[in-house]
Amino acid sequence: MKIRQTHLFLIIIMVIAALPLVMPITAETQNIDRNLVEKGNESFEKGDFDHAIAYYTKAIESTQGDAVIFNRLGMSYFRKNDYASAVYFFTQASAFDPKNGDNDFYCGECYRLQGNFSEAVMSYKKAIDRDRNNVHAYVHLGSSLFNTGDYMGAAEQYEKAIEINPGDALIRVYLGEALKNIEKYEDALAQFKKALEIDPDCLPGRIGCACVQGILGAYGESVAHYKKAIGVDPNNSALYISMALVHMKNEAYDSAIETCTKALEINPVLPAAYNIIGLAYRGKKDTEKAMEYFNRAFSADQYNFDANLNLARLYTDMEEFDAAIERYNTALMIEPGHASVMYELGCVLKKTGASEDARNCFKRALDFDPAFTPARDELKET
Repeated sequence: MKIRQTHLFLIIIMVIAALPLVMPITAETQNIDRNLVEKGNESFEKGDFDHAIAYYTKAIESTQGDAVIFNRLGMSYFRKNDYASAVYFFTQASAFDPKNGDNDFYCGECYRLQGNFSEAVMSYKKAIDRDRNNVHAYVHLGSSLFNTGDYMGAAEQYEKAIEINPGDALIRVYLGEALKNIEKYEDALAQFKKALEIDPDCLPGRIGCACVQGILGAYGESVAHYKKAIGVDPNNSALYISMALVHMKNEAYDSAIETCTKALEINPVLPAAYNIIGLAYRGKKDTEKAMEYFNRAFSADQYNFDANLNLARLYTDMEEFDAAIERYNTALMIEPGHASVMYELGCVLKKTGASEDARNCFKRALDFDPAFTPARDELKET
């Protein structure tokens, strides 16, 4: 029985207070109306970024350009979430003060927050070239590489960040996530455990341990970590769902049902919980109960892929092929491109005597995945 698991992804959030927000006035700053700058600073500190921009813009008019004021304009636009304008001014600041990597770092932040990870990568690399000890740049470079799918590259950057700050539990978690995604599960588990050694209350580290131990088949340890995580965050229904999936892997169907029932107490409209309960009853050979819960998942969300697929498979077990075909088609409409699902549909059509339609499904399955051997074998026989 194949169970689709929703992975928990970590979103790295920058703590602005930990980083320099504005560049200091230096002796190199020339011909600036300091009164305007101070008014701009006061407005910035109050969160009045529109007035801060107005004062800084007025101050810059008396110069040929100034790194400090360009930086402060960039920060003002950054705090307004106007990332395009912020990039412009950070770039100007960098041109006037190329040795200062903060402007490149914040360009990276602007690009990252817009989802432009390739540009973010280049900006963070420039920041690192200017300051090899900028731990934030390594972490956020890793985050951007992670989001492009370059998990190995992300891991390398997190390792460099750890060299600078070995006592940061969250960086260990980020490294663990990257290693997990390249299937280095033992190494990932070591990082999650290290995060918990540094900070026993590190919830992402606890969840990471639970997830990897579930993958490795250490079901008891996995469940124990999920229970501890739930103790910290008892209203997080996703933790119950993840723990239930571990119970399903271990074929502990009653435990899976009990865990999902608790998730539904938190969120009564949770298709994933109904689907897992349905799968548990199917595993217990209770077709009537399985149908009941798959239909509940379907009622909660008619466009839920799992609900439609689970119903299709159950109807196939019951030899109600027309109903199965309808659910398979809906599932493939919701998430096209699944070779295995297209293959299953072909097998059902073959049972109904629709040989040509079945062959078309097997061909499409091979279009999705040319290495999908079962579809190739069926084409030879159909």
